[in-house]
Amino acid sequence: MDRFVLLDAAADSLREYGFRVETREADEEHDGTLTLEKDGRQRTLLVEIKMPLTVAATLGRRPEQELIYVTDRVSTRTADGLRRLGAQFVDADGNAHIRIDDWYVDVRGKRRKNAGTPNTRPAVTTNLYTAKRAQVVFVLLCWPHLIDAPVRTIADAAGVSIGIAQSTTHELRRRALWPNDPGARGALIDGWAAAFPGTLARSLTIRVLHAENLDRFFGDVMVSGETAHSAHMRPVSGVVYVDEMTTELLMQNRWRSDGAPNLVVRRRFWNVPGEPVRGEAPRLLVYGDLLASDDPRTRSVAARYRLDL
Repeated sequence: MDRFVLLDAAADSLREYGFRVETREADEEHDGTLTLEKDGRQRTLLVEIKMPLTVAATLGRRPEQELIYVTDRVSTRTADGLRRLGAQFVDADGNAHIRIDDWYVDVRGKRRKNAGTPNTRPAVTTNLYTAKRAQVVFVLLCWPHLIDAPVRTIADAAGVSIGIAQSTTHELRRRALWPNDPGARGALIDGWAAAFPGTLARSLTIRVLHAENLDRFFGDVMVSGETAHSAHMRPVSGVVYVDEMTTELLMQNRWRSDGAPNLVVRRRFWNVPGEPVRGEAPRLLVYGDLLASDDPRTRSVAARYRLDL
């Protein structure tokens, strides 16, 4: 089973147990992270993917709350041994052992429906709208010509690793979801926008500030949501995207940490050669920010905006 697909399957299993889960890509030392949120609390676990997962593979390691093993399927005997060692794990079938403070998950003997024989396990569907994969879907929707570009070019444009770009484009091709196909494009836009507030938007947020002026911005700032000129609104709040938060930007735009918060500052993740780094954000992003608002006035504008995407 593909490692990216496996990580998403593990996340889906944990969502069944009441957690909000966000996955992140690998770094040099670990295979990724799983951020769990429940009851207003959040913990991030380092992931090690082991296929197969055995008790021997965990020996010599001090059990720690910050580490979780992810695998395709853990046997009953192995699961019992891991519990005795205090090792945390989750598999694609939903079997899991997690003990973090007063969070306790202990699921045994679970198998996917119609699992079949060990050699004919059904494929697990990749979630295209996790934060990093949503970045790939975004650039392909905004610049459909990139679908035929080398994977490295797509990764650079989306600000993700080559592995994430490769697994995402592979899944798009597997499902025949071509961003330049009218039918598939509509489904991708709706799926991306629905997931945006809880995944990508959250991961990109840098700070929430007070802005004295929501009509004019200075420096390398891309405006979105109500502040986008194409929204034709008198903004009472806004969203902007920047490469990084600098003192110069704060001073130029007179953004402050005191005062009523009315401006969300997020990281600009896309980097497409020849595209501007200031002005209005891509229309798909403006739509996502409008749709994410709780204000009925803003959501009605989003509905009209959707017709032009």
